[in-house]
Amino acid sequence: MERDHQVLIEREEKALEELHKAKHEYETALTNSLRDGKDETDKLDHLDEKINEAKAKYERRQRERMVHSSIYKPGISADDVVAAFNTEFYPKFNEKVAQPALDKLLAMKEAYFVAVSEYEATVRQFNAEKNYAISELAPKHQYQLKAIELPNINEVEKYYIQKSEVR
Repeated sequence: MERDHQVLIEREEKALEELHKAKHEYETALTNSLRDGKDETDKLDHLDEKINEAKAKYERRQRERMVHSSIYKPGISADDVVAAFNTEFYPKFNEKVAQPALDKLLAMKEAYFVAVSEYEATVRQFNAEKNYAISELAPKHQYQLKAIELPNINEVEKYYIQKSEVR
């Protein structure tokens, strides 16, 4: 019975890995299609179906393990479950699933701040040139010079991450 339980755990872990792999494949294809400007609708639809199948499989594996766990209890105490969860499941899950996701978030956050900083430096550089040009013009011509700053809230919301877009 113990061996059966371990097999069920391994099957569940494998199904979870397959689900994460399918999601990663979809995200990569989506990003590439947007970056390259290609219509990959059929491929994305296929990958979405693959995610749904992997999710259903993972949920079945979870139910199998949970049912088996509810039937098979060879003197396992709550402390045993807590210890096993904290020393076996948590470290593996954290290393293989949670931490890579957090690392991606951090990398994207850093890339975003670098891009914002570069844009702001570009605006400062442009405005320095514009101010020089203004100093050479009569006041009535100064307002004819174009600006590089984003002209309205729609443009700002297009390029900057908004609080409402997070989570």
